[in-house]
Amino acid sequence: MSLAMVVAAAILLVVAGFALSRTQNVVVRVAVVVVLAQVFLHRLVVPEQLHAGLGAVKADVPGALLRGAAEHPPAAAAADPPAALLRGAAEHPPAAAAPDPPAALPRGAAEHPPAAAAADPPAVAVPAGCVPSLAALSDAERSPRRGPRHQVEPPASRVALVCCETTAGPLSVAVRPRWAPRGAKRFMDMVRGGYFSSKVPLMRCVKGFLCQFGLPGIPSLAKAFGGSFPDDPSWLPHGPKHWKVGGVERFAKGYLAYAGAGPNSRGNQFIVSLAPSERLCGGSPWEVPWGEVVGGFGTLDAISTAYGEKGPSQGRLAARGAEGLEEAFPLLDYVTSCVAVEDATEPADWAPYAPGFRHATFEARDE
Repeated sequence: MSLAMVVAAAILLVVAGFALSRTQNVVVRVAVVVVLAQVFLHRLVVPEQLHAGLGAVKADVPGALLRGAAEHPPAAAAADPPAALLRGAAEHPPAAAAPDPPAALPRGAAEHPPAAAAADPPAVAVPAGCVPSLAALSDAERSPRRGPRHQVEPPASRVALVCCETTAGPLSVAVRPRWAPRGAKRFMDMVRGGYFSSKVPLMRCVKGFLCQFGLPGIPSLAKAFGGSFPDDPSWLPHGPKHWKVGGVERFAKGYLAYAGAGPNSRGNQFIVSLAPSERLCGGSPWEVPWGEVVGGFGTLDAISTAYGEKGPSQGRLAARGAEGLEEAFPLLDYVTSCVAVEDATEPADWAPYAPGFRHATFEARDE
């Protein structure tokens, strides 16, 4: 075989290799094999056969390969996916592209996105006529000072606002735990426990003096809140010399305290003053005020005092509650509900005073 034939055979081998690797056409493959067989078996390449074989290869091999571009072929557009792939596309859809972050996204925002704004807490249904919020109170009502209403400077205290509905009208009460922490807590526990919704009779109401109440309309409720608890230290001075100072009586109209029968006898009965009083909290430790009326002074004036000291007895109320009272005492008024409107206090405000604590404003009867 001449040198020219060897070179021609080598070139044919290279082209045939590309053709075999790039084509699926059976006719072309057979043609290539036949040409190679003629080269190696007969060591003879007929120009017409070689030309025919190369023409067949050209028909199936991309032009770029024949021009020597096989090493870096141009990227072709992606072919349509097989039908099987399309059938599964609905089951496994491609993930959506992530949206671009904001242009001025702060550093670390992606790792710690801001928390969503908390929804506003549900508003308390404040009964008509009650003070709707602590913000509606005057400065003097939020932070009372010594003056025409208060004989001495009351202890500074945060406030819980309560609205009580009565058959005489609404009453808004400022509960001040630093005035008397134990007494204030028992009242708030009763409010949150729904105690006053049992229709609590205003059983002993004396004109120009006070009204006593607290025994429940449903006797079984007394078991939860009827037990006695220790007294709080008084911040009002005791003794007759403090009945009235500078024209101001010791116990202001609308002060709230407990009824009792001796030291540490407070339980579930309260008093509210219907007028300023010289005598209340003059020496009885259970009468230390824990709160005051801040709205509804007209209600205090409207509460029935028709029965005075001759209202329903404690024994009857303890046994029967409100049963039969409307027939026996048709003019009697009742507390029908109390709800906590707003509470600005903190847990520490309700902590009892340490044993032996003495308010700066306090004076004993014999001092």
